[in-house]
Amino acid sequence: VRIDTYTYVPAGDMVLDPLTQVVGATYIIVTEDGNIIGYDLTVDNLDDKRGMLIIYTNRLELKDGETVIGFILNPAALSNGDITFHNILAERSDLYFYAAGSITVHEAFETDPNPVTPIAIAGVNSSFEFTAGGDITVVGGIWLGNSGLLFDAGGDILFDNLGSVYSTAAMGAGGDILFDSIIAKGSDIVLAAQGNLAGNNGIECGEYGNRAFIKYAEEDTDATAMLSLSAGNAIASEESRLIVDIPAAVTLNMPYVGDFHIDAL
Repeated sequence: VRIDTYTYVPAGDMVLDPLTQVVGATYIIVTEDGNIIGYDLTVDNLDDKRGMLIIYTNRLELKDGETVIGFILNPAALSNGDITFHNILAERSDLYFYAAGSITVHEAFETDPNPVTPIAIAGVNSSFEFTAGGDITVVGGIWLGNSGLLFDAGGDILFDNLGSVYSTAAMGAGGDILFDSIIAKGSDIVLAAQGNLAGNNGIECGEYGNRAFIKYAEEDTDATAMLSLSAGNAIASEESRLIVDIPAAVTLNMPYVGDFHIDAL
């Protein structure tokens, strides 16, 4: 897609091409009653024009005459209104996903010989804004370089690992936030769960054992980085404590928490 495009699907799912590319254009996809099913996705800039992909599911158009001015949830929709992709690579681009249901992004399958990225989501000088009525699930890793990420889920947020360099990542969940590792440098990370904040699948790390952890660069300070953790119920558990390995010059903020089990290094 190299020219600005608007696609409205009045009924049923929309299945995108196995390798969808948006280059220096704005591509808007809206379903009235259906899911979006994608595979490898690349969104890139062209010269000084950023690429942009905007997706809505289970939405009705709001019009002023013949002009579409916005969208509202379709109360009569029968589909889940999910958004699914395999891999997402963004460079100098912006992605906005608004799902009535859940959003799921998988990392490359072993049978995929040429994935656009070996991890689930990779962004360079880009922004990601995902809003879901249900869960947001990233099967695999997220990598951000000079980028921003915002996840807002009515249900749970689950991801394996997050790497963040000079970036921001803010996640809010009506349920739990579950993850295995976060490694950051010069970044602002905010995790806020109404339920629990805890480990996901568990990974074996020689330095920390089989426990979820957050690690910041040694040179980080409050002037260059921020970490905020909140949970309506609990952060981790006594049986599987969260490791927070951050420099003394970085403050661990906990705006609200019912209980917490943290080993601070």
